[in-house]
Amino acid sequence: MMLRDLAVRLSDVHLTSARLLAKRLAPAGAALLVLFTSPAQAQEARDQAVLTVHLAGFRNDRGKAMMALFASQDGFPRQVERAFRRAAAPIKNGRAKLVLDKLPSGTYAVSAFHDENGNGKMDTDWLGRPREGYGCSNDAKGRPPKFQDARFTLSAPRQEISIRLVH
Repeated sequence: MMLRDLAVRLSDVHLTSARLLAKRLAPAGAALLVLFTSPAQAQEARDQAVLTVHLAGFRNDRGKAMMALFASQDGFPRQVERAFRRAAAPIKNGRAKLVLDKLPSGTYAVSAFHDENGNGKMDTDWLGRPREGYGCSNDAKGRPPKFQDARFTLSAPRQEISIRLVH
């Protein structure tokens, strides 16, 4: 019976010592965790940018402003399903503002249009000419505009571009 009591007491002492050790090492462990993960997290934060796109030149405030961000010439400017990111925004006083966050640094091009009738696509006439206002980054022109003419480098943590729609 005495041997059993001694074993129970030793296990209680061992458990209490382990708890005290864990409490004392927790701040050091947290500091090590911060020390080893902060540079990676900081690098990830530096590689992520916010792009704000200001659109102007809308004929009216009906419908929505539609925008597609392309990371390559593949699909630019019309095949929005191939875009890296897409966004829509309401139009107010002939202007719209779209914000895309958590973007990796890189080369991009934007195509935008006024979805005046709300059907979610750029309407064209029988010759393929746009019936709704449209535009691209760098106000690139052409039918269709080329990725090379519309491309820009996103490298700052926050960057803004402006596009004026044409009709």
